[in-house]
Amino acid sequence: IMTTLYLQPVQNLLFPILLVSLLLAVQGQQFFQPVIGEVVKGSAAQEVGIKIGDRIVSANGDDIETWTDLTEHLRESPGKQVRLTIERGDETLTLTPKLGVKDGRGFLGVSPSEDEKPIVKREPVHLALYKGTLLTYDMTKFLVVTLFHVITQDSDN
Repeated sequence: IMTTLYLQPVQNLLFPILLVSLLLAVQGQQFFQPVIGEVVKGSAAQEVGIKIGDRIVSANGDDIETWTDLTEHLRESPGKQVRLTIERGDETLTLTPKLGVKDGRGFLGVSPSEDEKPIVKREPVHLALYKGTLLTYDMTKFLVVTLFHVITQDSDN
């Protein structure tokens, strides 16, 4: 009986980790391609001439494979210039917008094209277990913090 008391909470923690890991390994994660679907008027992107349909292939020399790669790179550079390599049809352009700042993060003023087929990335088992653990932790933390705010009626965060 005593072992059942301890095993149930452990099982409740391990099951979601294994489930998320299995999904990452078998089904994979879908990502938008780094293709521009919209340019915000008055944004850094519009000022340097980024257009709908442009494909961003690198930022400051780092390869950009997915939209997530692009946003992570841009968020780290608020107010700074970023050298973007862009494919537009048959030509390759290099543009250097000075990013805006939004919520303390770099802001280019673009959104992804939803017309492009998404990129699917499947993870090897060892990485799927690692990422599954991190994702489960993040989801659990989000739920606990949200419940805390609901219970305490704290709407500031």
